[in-house]
Amino acid sequence: MLPVLDKIKRRTRREVLNILLIQNGHDHYCKHFAHLDNVNIYIYNGSSWSIPQELTPANFLLIQDTGVPFVGCFDKIICIGRAREAQVSLAIQKKFGLELILINNSSEETYCPMPFTFQIKEKVQMSPNAQVSMSKYLGQDKGTTILPIGEHTDISKKEDSVVIFNHAPAQVVQNIISAYQGSQFLEFSPDTLSGSKVFLDTIVGLTPHLIEAMSYGCIPIVPYCREVEKLLEGKGYIYKDYKDISPLIHKALASNTSQHEIRKIADSCFTDKQDFINKWNHILGRSI
Repeated sequence: MLPVLDKIKRRTRREVLNILLIQNGHDHYCKHFAHLDNVNIYIYNGSSWSIPQELTPANFLLIQDTGVPFVGCFDKIICIGRAREAQVSLAIQKKFGLELILINNSSEETYCPMPFTFQIKEKVQMSPNAQVSMSKYLGQDKGTTILPIGEHTDISKKEDSVVIFNHAPAQVVQNIISAYQGSQFLEFSPDTLSGSKVFLDTIVGLTPHLIEAMSYGCIPIVPYCREVEKLLEGKGYIYKDYKDISPLIHKALASNTSQHEIRKIADSCFTDKQDFINKWNHILGRSI
């Protein structure tokens, strides 16, 4: 299962921390680790890293091929999520005795990315050395909440158009398209979000792409989960079945909710650079 990790060793010198990062889909949160002094980040399965190489921090090393031997010495593992990434992290933790920091990206109820009729992935039970939550809405009883660093996004004049999160299982996207009798959806991108009034999510949970859409002032229509319901506080729309989607889109397009109201909600999901640095230094065992 883990041939790439056969020669990993635990380091003994800690002036510079070497961290093995195991995640998928949270690149923009992870890139903020570049603000931490004396830290090297090794990204497991770097082929999934979406940030262009020229914009990737210099202290990030992408492990492109996990099927060949990789020699490395690490101090800690940072894992985001409790599905496949957690399985790999847990195996490494047990085999090499590395400290494990778990970043919770979902609530106890919502850890599966596929809505409705799709099979829920088995949740991996873990005993991490430290826990971090990416959002105050995830309802974790233990650990520290460390929000991502806020980044400026421009909001332009909104058109009566709908952006769909199309990076989802094809059958989910097709079911939603079939359920809506109206104008064509726009594909998810910063350009389409900037000029569109409504964002239709296809993934369950408080996801980075949902927060990104709201940062552009888009009124969200999302599949139900408790954490998102708490976040929206009635400013967006929640569907529990495909048949709910079409009438909710019409309501959202006719809504008087301003893009600035939605942007304000999104802003509550971010922190500033120094707060991020201070809290992560504490989690990593450094004085602040």
